Amino acid sequence: MVGRNGCGKSTLLDILQGKYTATVTSGVLFSCFPCNIVGETGLDIIENVSGAEQWRILAEVSKLALDAEALYKPLDTLSGGERAKAMLAALFLDCELNGKFPLIDEPTTHLDTVGRVAVTKYLSRKDGFILVSHDRVLLNSVCDHTVAINNADIEVIQGNYNVWRENFLRKEQYEQTQNERLKQDIARLETSAREISARSENIEKHKRGVNSAGLKNDTGFMGHKAAKVMQLSKNAMKRAEGAIAEKSELLKNAYKTAVLKIYPLVYRSEKLFDLRVNDVTYPILRGGKYALSGGNGSGKSTIMKSVCGIEVDYAPPVPFVLDIPKDITVSYVPQNINEITDITGVDDNLFRAILAMLGVPSKDLKKISANTDTDNFSSGQRKKLAIAASLASPSHLYVWDEPLNYIDVISAEQIEQLCRHPDMTLLFAEHDTMFAENIGAEKIEIV
Repeated sequence: MVGRNGCGKSTLLDILQGKYTATVTSGVLFSCFPCNIVGETGLDIIENVSGAEQWRILAEVSKLALDAEALYKPLDTLSGGERAKAMLAALFLDCELNGKFPLIDEPTTHLDTVGRVAVTKYLSRKDGFILVSHDRVLLNSVCDHTVAINNADIEVIQGNYNVWRENFLRKEQYEQTQNERLKQDIARLETSAREISARSENIEKHKRGVNSAGLKNDTGFMGHKAAKVMQLSKNAMKRAEGAIAEKSELLKNAYKTAVLKIYPLVYRSEKLFDLRVNDVTYPILRGGKYALSGGNGSGKSTIMKSVCGIEVDYAPPVPFVLDIPKDITVSYVPQNINEITDITGVDDNLFRAILAMLGVPSKDLKKISANTDTDNFSSGQRKKLAIAASLASPSHLYVWDEPLNYIDVISAEQIEQLCRHPDMTLLFAEHDTMFAENIGAEKIEIV
């Protein structure tokens, strides 16, 4: 299931679970990921959700490459990825043992690249589920149908995300061509109708006068002629109205994917600084794109916070050395959406314009500014707020920690296109492997 942030994907899953009043025709009950966490360990979660025996649980988690020892650890010591895998195992055991249908909402958000590969393999062996995800690799690998929640309708097609996207763009291109043709037809018909109407009025105006021979005009004949000409005008207007009606049915689902723009500051020298990790030195050059690569807990976020001058109160997992010149301006997007609280100090008009380009509805834009309290926003909205604030702050270096987390696939493609800007210097971590590949990023291994 795909669609822009805020279009109602998660709400639809809630409707299927009976959380909202609606008419749902179904012969099965539903079980959903993420589930309510009840218990003190990962094992407690799975047992309470599914009622499965321990041997079944151990067999299921092994399919997700989850260490069995993690099941017995306190929940607050588990990583986000370990929790996600435990809840996925709980979901499918519940469905297999209790005859339910699985609903899955964003399973890869907290997973590193290795974890995403494990979950992709796991889901590819499962039959029958509805998956909400912004992970294009996952959608293409495990889905054989796509439910698209569009601006004007909901469509179901046979095929994965790439198939749907290709069909969607082809249809959009056809409708744009038709739209341009109809615009020209409408302008031509309206002009013709006005000219014909003016001729009719002129005939009617002179029907009681004299002709060029000095004889009185036949008022009956002239009146009939004026009426015929007026009918021609009405016919032209009717055709124009038909073209307008046809045009109004086009492009209802078109996404306003305006090209995002960035105004980076140009640093005084080609090299901004050196980043030394594990005795390997990586020069960070003006206009370069650099992907920090490593598993969860490897220290990617620690390095990025240090680049931004943010102090951490723990030893980094991997030793690194950097010396950032004081005249470098850095713009930061944190991984944790709970850290996205202060977006003040940016150009409010530019900030709101970027949000509009990222698909934030106009009704929501009225409630948003750079000084808005973000506590009540969805995860996707808050991430877009942070990215918009970063783009609205001209900088020498942009440091983005998992920028595509919670971001819909349409906006992700816009952000990818933006990050190809030759003057944008970007240091980032992102487990969506397509992002780094599509922007041509250099990999910095953190192991």
